Amino acid sequence: MPAATARGFSLARLGNDVPRLRLLLSGFLRDTAEAPAKLNAWVAAGELQQAASLVHFIRGAAFYMEATALCEVASRFESAARQADRPTARTTLDEFIALLAPLRDFLSDHLQQLA
Repeated sequence: MPAATARGFSLARLGNDVPRLRLLLSGFLRDTAEAPAKLNAWVAAGELQQAASLVHFIRGAAFYMEATALCEVASRFESAARQADRPTARTTLDEFIALLAPLRDFLSDHLQQLA
């Protein structure tokens, strides 16, 4: 099965090993399912470093899915978190969450096609 490319994402870097893709995609979807709620709670509580750690984790995986816009916003969030800039962190987190949803949808659709 050729690598999926759509909606500004690509799985080309992940290869065409279907069992491996299933494992990677299902793991990412599982690991990010509660991310928006966790991130919102941590930012509201001022726990920016904890939020930055999760955003960094997601950014690392998203890089391999060529989710460029998500990675750029993640970098801005991490920078704001390191500087304890809560207003900027809040704004960029909203952008990050808005960009994470279509990536999750893309991966979920592709995972169903692999079944």
